[in-house]
Amino acid sequence: MKPHIKNILGYYPKRMQRTAFIRIQTHKKKRLRWKIFLVILISAMCLIILAANFSYLDHHYFNVAQPAAKVKRSKHVKKKFHSQKAITVSKSTTNESTTAKQSTKAVDEVQPENNRSATNPEIARNYLIGQGFAIEPISYDGIAADKAMDENIAPQNLVHDGSFLIYFLDPNKAIYKGLGSYNPVYNLNYDVDDNNIIIKDLSDQIPYSVNNGIITVHDWNTQDNAGHVITWRLDPSTEAKTILLTSDRP
Repeated sequence: MKPHIKNILGYYPKRMQRTAFIRIQTHKKKRLRWKIFLVILISAMCLIILAANFSYLDHHYFNVAQPAAKVKRSKHVKKKFHSQKAITVSKSTTNESTTAKQSTKAVDEVQPENNRSATNPEIARNYLIGQGFAIEPISYDGIAADKAMDENIAPQNLVHDGSFLIYFLDPNKAIYKGLGSYNPVYNLNYDVDDNNIIIKDLSDQIPYSVNNGIITVHDWNTQDNAGHVITWRLDPSTEAKTILLTSDRP
């Protein structure tokens, strides 16, 4: 009987059936291997594409976030009270006001007529007593403090260590502390003349003016040991009042 001819019962011989079965199984295995290979190849390509996308997004986020982080860093430092004064400043105070924003408030608004008849020191003390303020550097040689630090023009601790919180207790006494909850609270004496708020223990003279009972506190300049001009500002701060009144006092 020839291999390609069925037997009388209509079936191929068993040897041919086994051969055909083996060929079919071998073909199926080859197809399965190709399918597995294609799945692995496609999966690998997808992973490579995803990795490339994540790398691009991460690089893009870093480039965008890095400048923003610089802007936020110094703002965050002003809010986070964390350092003690380290800059040695030789303060030669001037009475010149700057073109920057000034701090202005109408004093004793319930009885404005009394303000018009009061002296400048009386009006200034009424403005200060019972209020909290932040004293902080706002510029260095005419450059905004944040920008000067970011560009390494000013000392990196200019704002960190140069800022203070102050609360005026009565006509002659105040309390103050450096930034940072671990810094102690100190007593200090102050005085007021017709043109300046004189913080004796800090050697500061803060210029102010009064017009129709309205006090304007001006920014003021000092020089450090190297002759660089630092411009300062006294800003009202309810946060300063809360911190100083709840801290341990001498």
